[in-house]
Amino acid sequence: MSSELDPDTLKLHTHPNNHSSSHTHSSRNGDLNPALLPPRLLHMASLETSPQGSKASENAKKFRTQYASLLAATGATLTTSPLENIKVRMQSAEFRNATACASFIYKHEGIRGFWAGVIPPLISIGTVRLISMTIYQEAKYSLSDTVERVTGQSPLTVVNTPGTWPNATTFTTFAAAGAVSGFMSAFVACPFELARNVSMTSTLVERHVKGTAVENRHLNGKPPPRMATSATLKEIVRQHGYGGLYSGLRLHLVRDTIGTAIYFGVYESAKHGLTAFWEMKSAVEGVPVSIAGCLSGMISWSVTYALDTTKTRTQSKLLGKTKAAEVARIGAKSSYKGLGVSLARTGVQNAVFFYIFEKAKKYINQMH
Repeated sequence: MSSELDPDTLKLHTHPNNHSSSHTHSSRNGDLNPALLPPRLLHMASLETSPQGSKASENAKKFRTQYASLLAATGATLTTSPLENIKVRMQSAEFRNATACASFIYKHEGIRGFWAGVIPPLISIGTVRLISMTIYQEAKYSLSDTVERVTGQSPLTVVNTPGTWPNATTFTTFAAAGAVSGFMSAFVACPFELARNVSMTSTLVERHVKGTAVENRHLNGKPPPRMATSATLKEIVRQHGYGGLYSGLRLHLVRDTIGTAIYFGVYESAKHGLTAFWEMKSAVEGVPVSIAGCLSGMISWSVTYALDTTKTRTQSKLLGKTKAAEVARIGAKSSYKGLGVSLARTGVQNAVFFYIFEKAKKYINQMH
């Protein structure tokens, strides 16, 4: 899509699995044919193989997806932790609205309550994003190669050609790659998300009385203690064994397989379409990337929110029958309670994530 092709686009032209006869930028022995390369692509190829580049820049370019993912995940997680806290608590207890929930958090836990349980997401989201983006990149190229062998046209070539628009083939390719990524990443994400949900909701049960909004309850005038993340993990293992860390895994797999397929399909298509609509030269400019990121998060989350609510309730109640660590025992009346907060959170989070991700990759690609 962009005239500023980066090494990821260069990989399209040199991918070892791509043996299509329509691959016009490669010679018959599989090496790059300089005479057939566009000038910008030839320049990027020289940067990739230049002996003058420092070892640090070479390593950074080699792992640019991983570095960019970690940096973007950290920034996005810290930015949206307050909204995530409100969303999880609204899913697990009867608050009138998001304002009432936020007031409850601030009154009983202080400003730090909005970042309760943030350590697991920093670790897990960083790790999961790194794994997810790495798997997605590889799946995207492999699937693009398969589609090219079958149809004679590469979806990645289409989206990197200026003036083109997304189509059913490009969307399906990216969505399928996203589904693979989401399914595989869920096995890593599940224990961390479980610990976060239990930690976030651990203050609610002491204040709940059936039929009464939780924010109006008091316990001797003192807020009940919130379980630390480490204590949550230990208690889950003590009561349920290590298998307990995968409580709700089936729901998690379904949610992430479907959600991540929609997520990447929408992101790539929206970025491609917006760049073509505004006749921009680069597909990694801030506005298309941020809007595409926002849309991808909001649309995918709207589709999978009911699954997420069910999963959150299941995980939040895991320790509910013990005296050592009680959590909220009630579920919200509606599976879509807290959806507004969740959409705001995921919109901001993914706009921030992809903005940082694309900018970081572009910066790394330009290192010498």
